Amino acid sequence: MKILNVIPTLETGGAECFTVYLTNELVRQGYNCDIVTLFDVNSDNELLKKLSPKSHFYSLHKKLGFDLRCFYRLYKFIKKGEYDVVHAHVGAIHYILLSTLLLKNVKFVATIHSEARREAGKNIMKWIRFYMFRHNKCIPVTISLESKISFDEYYNMDALLVYNGVSEYTGSGIPSLRDNEEQIIFVHPASCQPVKNQKLLIRAFAKLVKEYPNSKMLWLGRNTTYKSLYDALLPLMVEQFKYIGTVPNVRDYLVQADAMCLSSQMEGMPITIIEAFSVGCPVLCTPVGGIVNMIEDGKNGLLSNNLSVENYYLMLKRFCELSSAQKKQMRQNSHESFAKYSICNTAKGYLQVYKTK
Repeated sequence: MKILNVIPTLETGGAECFTVYLTNELVRQGYNCDIVTLFDVNSDNELLKKLSPKSHFYSLHKKLGFDLRCFYRLYKFIKKGEYDVVHAHVGAIHYILLSTLLLKNVKFVATIHSEARREAGKNIMKWIRFYMFRHNKCIPVTISLESKISFDEYYNMDALLVYNGVSEYTGSGIPSLRDNEEQIIFVHPASCQPVKNQKLLIRAFAKLVKEYPNSKMLWLGRNTTYKSLYDALLPLMVEQFKYIGTVPNVRDYLVQADAMCLSSQMEGMPITIIEAFSVGCPVLCTPVGGIVNMIEDGKNGLLSNNLSVENYYLMLKRFCELSSAQKKQMRQNSHESFAKYSICNTAKGYLQVYKTK
């Protein structure tokens, strides 16, 4: 079986990380699996460096905006490569339309990485997805119970469910993040964008440090896509809230953290949560999307009651008030949660999808 993963680019987002994890695992299991991106990717790209040397990477050299020529280029690429399965992700999904119409012997699969309505987009992109899914041109796969519910309701049809996964942590480590042994370290791994709701996190943490000044929040992720939003957030950050930027391996930070924080308005099944589980890092989140299926409040992490600053602050405070023994138990529970989300199990799930008649 020869498999091709199609994705717009290889930035540090969850869908991109997942695509590389899945590709590497399929290669490890003996399958031929390649990646093609719509846009060009720099040779020093961190995810590209993590791609298995047995996998091949290609680019379709797409330009910005809706590109009709990209439909044909992708079709020619799939045909020439003689792929048996084409697996599309996020913004690449609608570009497989022509290929699904012309390549009858190829199986097409699409992973819905977020809430179905939001990911579908508008106008022609929305229409293309409806057409392919409703006419059985492409098999839709959701990543969490919440994302499946959103898909089933939006498209009025049943979708498959395969949980996201990541590989085991194999990082080499980094110097200590702590300024002193008693310091509480929080890590927020997310690019700066409205849906990640960093304003909520910053304001809630500012309230927390008034009671727990020996705590520190490290923000990992891009700040260039929504630069004006980042500039507006800067004055709100207290001294203990540090923007680090993009890093080669988020788990080098999570393995040292007391907890990971997400303040999102909407999520599918965040890869960063699974990465946190893989190193036994508790997760503190807003109760949105597939997160509510992953976090058992008080066991492997905590959930705020809603998306208000006050409730998120109270959740952070609740974590700080836990005893050392309680935090240790939460770390153990977090690591035990990882078994459900190993990339090995994820690959098995997708292989079943690829092999269905």
